[in-house]
Amino acid sequence: MGHFGAQAARPGPEPGRAGRKTIIVSSDLSERIDYNIPDLPIYARRDALSSFPDYRCPCHWHRDLEFIHVISGQMQYFVNGAIVTLEAGNGLVVNSSRLHYGFSPQQRQCWFICVVVGPELLERLGADERVFDGELLHQRVPTAARRHSARLA
Repeated sequence: MGHFGAQAARPGPEPGRAGRKTIIVSSDLSERIDYNIPDLPIYARRDALSSFPDYRCPCHWHRDLEFIHVISGQMQYFVNGAIVTLEAGNGLVVNSSRLHYGFSPQQRQCWFICVVVGPELLERLGADERVFDGELLHQRVPTAARRHSARLA
């Protein structure tokens, strides 16, 4: 793959824990994002800090915008040198190209939603005036979702 560095993976899930999550981080700490639907540059997942070794996601960055929302529990979140505490109901947005990661020093469980949006989606949508009528977004999202659903069937 040409990527190396930190990989947050251990074989198989442990009892009472979510399945292990792999984050592929290059030597420059950039993360390669594998979008859920290839035609739509969005990655979305509900996850648990326990799915990462030592309840710590590897420090990384990407061009995408990242939205984090804590469902339950609590985590610390590092963004470009600052650490904030996120509790259930809290969230934050990580801007493009910022070093970031979530972690729990006490190794306590935290469930969260992570949504990563590729800048090309915003660039494409912003370039077409029909977006502001809602027309283009309503056309593209269902089409990409139908293609994704067909592949799963």
